[in-house]
Amino acid sequence: MSLKNVLLITLQKGDMTGYELAKEYDDKSANFWQASHQQIYRELKKMANEGLISCIKQAQQGKPDKKIYKVTQQGQQALEQWLAQPTSERLLNSPFLAKFMAGECANASSIRDDIVRLQQEHGASLAKFESFLDHFPSDKSLLSKGDKLAYLSLQRGIIMEQAWLSWAEQVLPELNELAEQEQQEQD
Repeated sequence: MSLKNVLLITLQKGDMTGYELAKEYDDKSANFWQASHQQIYRELKKMANEGLISCIKQAQQGKPDKKIYKVTQQGQQALEQWLAQPTSERLLNSPFLAKFMAGECANASSIRDDIVRLQQEHGASLAKFESFLDHFPSDKSLLSKGDKLAYLSLQRGIIMEQAWLSWAEQVLPELNELAEQEQQEQD
């Protein structure tokens, strides 16, 4: 999977400016694919060069031209080909968890500080994802196929954030204990 595919999916909703696309991306894709606005704009330029999207410039008074992006026939075909392919689910590429593998040379205080900081990040992500639930009706049978799939993806993001926070709560006391032992050994 690539950012390109996520952007093609996002553009299925219709033509969008780069700003609208980045906002829609933030609102709908943040629970499964992370990208900065700079990455999005770089990818849009590449996609236009590959003929997957077209870009129409619209003049604005006193501002730079607005660029409106649209999926081309070639882009639609590329997306359909990708959607037909089997996918894998590999989630772990975690520099944070790699620190745990450092064993005796790891600094438990540093790992503990990381986990406290990451708890805040995961808590903020969870709150953001939960706020997206307000966009869905309470009766899920009223959802279109696309909205139902988006809702199910959002549920997965919420569960993953809850699981991470639960894990952090379980390991934090042990990391505190290890950090205290390190401190005693240094004294």
